[in-house]
Amino acid sequence: MTIDEKRNDKGQLVGWKVRVCVGREGNKQKWKTLSIKADDPAFGEVDGNGKKADKARADILKRMAIDFEKAAKDEFTIQQEAKGKNPDAVVLDKRKITLSQYVHTYWWPDVLKTRRNGKPLRPNTLSFYKYTSDNICKYFDSLPKAQQRLYKMDARAVKDFINYLRADAVGEDGEPLSETTVLRHWQTFRNIINAAIRDEYIMRDPCLKLKESDKPSSKQTTPQPNEEANDHFTREEARRFIALLDEKTTDKDGIEQYAVETQWRALMNIFIQHGLRRGEAIGLRWKDIKAETIDGKQYHTIDIRNSVTPDAASKDKRHVDDPKTDNSTRTIIIQPEVYAMLMELKSKRENDLGIIISPKAESYVFCSCVYEEDKGRKKLEYRIDIPMYPSSPTRWLSRFAAKHNIKNVSPHDLRRTWATLANEAGVNAKAIKYNLGHSDGNDVTNRHYIKMTLAGQINTLEIMHTVFYGDSKGNNGEQKQA
Repeated sequence: MTIDEKRNDKGQLVGWKVRVCVGREGNKQKWKTLSIKADDPAFGEVDGNGKKADKARADILKRMAIDFEKAAKDEFTIQQEAKGKNPDAVVLDKRKITLSQYVHTYWWPDVLKTRRNGKPLRPNTLSFYKYTSDNICKYFDSLPKAQQRLYKMDARAVKDFINYLRADAVGEDGEPLSETTVLRHWQTFRNIINAAIRDEYIMRDPCLKLKESDKPSSKQTTPQPNEEANDHFTREEARRFIALLDEKTTDKDGIEQYAVETQWRALMNIFIQHGLRRGEAIGLRWKDIKAETIDGKQYHTIDIRNSVTPDAASKDKRHVDDPKTDNSTRTIIIQPEVYAMLMELKSKRENDLGIIISPKAESYVFCSCVYEEDKGRKKLEYRIDIPMYPSSPTRWLSRFAAKHNIKNVSPHDLRRTWATLANEAGVNAKAIKYNLGHSDGNDVTNRHYIKMTLAGQINTLEIMHTVFYGDSKGNNGEQKQA
């Protein structure tokens, strides 16, 4: 092992060059080199001046060199063993591997093998990682060869990457990336870097020296005090939204009908009156709607057992799986008005298809509907065994908001509306978490001692009925019976 000083043109010490022999390959010795800067964070523990400080720095330098020698020899041994088993094996040198090579050779295969709750990652999660990691690799592949190497990556390179995302990167639509999309790329980048540190392809985290203000953050997407936050409805706005969904019109023959299609009215009310996730609502089947008698009164429930997400690789472009977490699998009592909407939708579906839908039917409540050409005319076709495409409610809601000049909220914002109004109305946190399908986190009392009871659910139902429909209905017990 040799340790040589490195000085600049003025004779000032800027660092050291460490060379170690890791072994022999054939008749040749194989050497590895490590450059250590004089301002390396490892020397931050050195205090004082003079000989005492010089000795402390020399001890740290020696320890770093010994650690490097051990790591380099271990790596060389692994490479030789791999080549011995398979002469054609691709063995990447940790000192020369680029970020793109690491992603494609190690990180992405690990992502594909990742399991959550014993199951592979969802297609939309894989799609997210693929899209962001491809963009990350594309940027670093455009840099000079030396700057592509993982081992050479420092805070300056990371900051340049963040600046590129904010100033020069564009999405698939050719538009600049939103701050949220920048944050998503940053999260994937941190995932890659953390994996590379774990695998010892990076000796020190290049993100440590970044200022917090330089890092993309979800806080930066929060509206300023003088900006309008469109992430949920107030109580008055929620009631107006429900009223707009209930609006009735008459056709040319004077026949009364709803201004919106029956399934959209039911779906939007499930979002806002019960806070279901988009995929959970779309994943409902007719067999999930049930009745239960409690204290002589009949209530109706829905079992949340499925969630639908986009999947570009599948035949139907949809992926049906269990809900997001174990807590997301739940049964909730629904408002009588919402149940009536579901039954109206069921009756319409039966009339359109000329069938009787069994209470135990596997078909989807909110199924795929397409227009087919029939003798030159468009005819609506139901595909009851295929759920609605996940992004359809978002597009429909955006058009509905524009037409009625209301806030342009998303289905998830309607979920947030339910949670916000429930909290304002005094519904206890345990009930809110249960209805949303959230876990209790590290709250031991909530997790192990306070249980969600039917009485608690009924109380929540009655409180939220008053929120959405007012006291006149909320105090009428008979109207709460389905």
